[in-house]
Amino acid sequence: MSDTVTGGVTQPNLFSAPGIVKNTIMTEGRCQAYDRPYAQSAKEVAIRTVPRQRPHKGMSSSALLVSERSALTTYLQKAVQCAENMEYAVNEQDAIGIAIAGNGLIEFLNELWRLRTIREREWQKVLNFLQSALSKVVFEELTPEQCRGIRTTVVDFLAAGALTKYRTATAIRIMREAGLDIWKGISAKRVSEG
Repeated sequence: MSDTVTGGVTQPNLFSAPGIVKNTIMTEGRCQAYDRPYAQSAKEVAIRTVPRQRPHKGMSSSALLVSERSALTTYLQKAVQCAENMEYAVNEQDAIGIAIAGNGLIEFLNELWRLRTIREREWQKVLNFLQSALSKVVFEELTPEQCRGIRTTVVDFLAAGALTKYRTATAIRIMREAGLDIWKGISAKRVSEG
C-alpha cells in the first residue's frame, strides 16, 4: 500500500510502515521504564525475560517490599515479647524460662539481622552490639540487671523509631552498665590456667 492523496494533502499509510514509528525524545525516555518488550526508534530490542528491578540500599529505596517490612515488624514484636519474658523469668528465678526466652530472642535477632538493610545504620549498630553481647552467653546465669538491660535495649531502641548517634551511644551505655560485654562476639577466648 502506498500513501494516499486527498484534497492535495498526502496522508501516510501507517499500516505499511515497517516496525514502530520513531518515538520522540520524550516518549523515548518513557519507553526505557517499561518492562514490556518494545521496539525503540524502529530498531528491534531484545526481549527482556526478567522484569527490571531497582536495587535497594537501606532506607533510601522506595522499592522495599511490603512483606519485608511486615516481617521486620513481626520479628521486632516477637523479640520484645522474648526480652520481656526473660526479665519476668529472671525475677521469678525460673532458669528454664530464661533459657527458652533467651534462645527465642537470639532466633528473632538473627532474623532481624537478615532484614537489617531495611533500617538505618545506627539501628543496625545497636542490633549488632546486642547480638554480640548475647553470643556465647549462658542465659540461666544472667542477672536481673542484665535482663533489664536487654529488655530496655530491645524495647526502647530496636523496637522504637529511628535511632540517632546519640541514642545509639545511650543504648551502648545501657548495655555496658547492665554488665553486658558488647565486644564478646569478637573477643579472644580466654584459656583458664591450671
